[in-house]
Amino acid sequence: MVGIPPMGWFRSLGWLLIGLIGGLLFGSFASSYQPNGHIVVGGTGRTLSVVLLLGDSEIIVGGGTVPNDVVELADRSTVPWQRPYELLIIPSWDTEHVPGALSLIERGTLRSVAIVGPVKSDPVWTILERQAELHHATVRFITAPSRLLFDQNTTLELLPSEAGLVTCLRSGSLVVEVRDQRVSAQLPANCGQSAAVVSLRQASSVDASLLIRPRPRRAQELVNSARYEIQLDRGERVTLRLGTSELRVRRDKVVTVPTAAPGGTQGQ
Repeated sequence: MVGIPPMGWFRSLGWLLIGLIGGLLFGSFASSYQPNGHIVVGGTGRTLSVVLLLGDSEIIVGGGTVPNDVVELADRSTVPWQRPYELLIIPSWDTEHVPGALSLIERGTLRSVAIVGPVKSDPVWTILERQAELHHATVRFITAPSRLLFDQNTTLELLPSEAGLVTCLRSGSLVVEVRDQRVSAQLPANCGQSAAVVSLRQASSVDASLLIRPRPRRAQELVNSARYEIQLDRGERVTLRLGTSELRVRRDKVVTVPTAAPGGTQGQ
């Protein structure tokens, strides 16, 4: 004799399925409803890393000096159905970002990896490439200026050199520059006038009203040429929201709070 579950059991199961499907649809809509997307910057060891959330694309720039910091940053900045991440961009003029990049690759949540800049003979790059292939992520080496197109209003330019990497995110009239450079070098402002510059390491001068950088550790790192700045320690993060003509950031994250924000940067 076969037992038949009571009708209340079927009704509960039905409501559970409706709630689950509704939650997934709402979460997908909420995650994609970003007029121009947003940028999450976080402290990953001695450096910063960046998560770019642009429409349906999730792109990570950096990796950091400490394993798993970038994994936590990416996971806290996204929801499960936004994974695997589309692309990891690693500046390759030195190996500073390799520990974090390897932890992200070995987790198996990446579709592709771009190693950008002149790769030296350090065997760590061979290890990274093999790990990426082992975890089914395609690998490409970029040594010349390249451009990624997301939509008709949003592009990402990669400008590698011996001194570091400049990444220009252009969204409508807004420009956000992400740079990773030698402390002793000064990269040219190839992005033009930027609303904000994210320096993955310490930078002496930038051509933007807002600078985001690691928290200064030495006296010579205290001074910078930007009018406003955000300083991040390991594990800290800040979100920049891209509007149609302005860049919005929480006012309490800014070291010097502006009364009127020039250059398209606005507190919220």
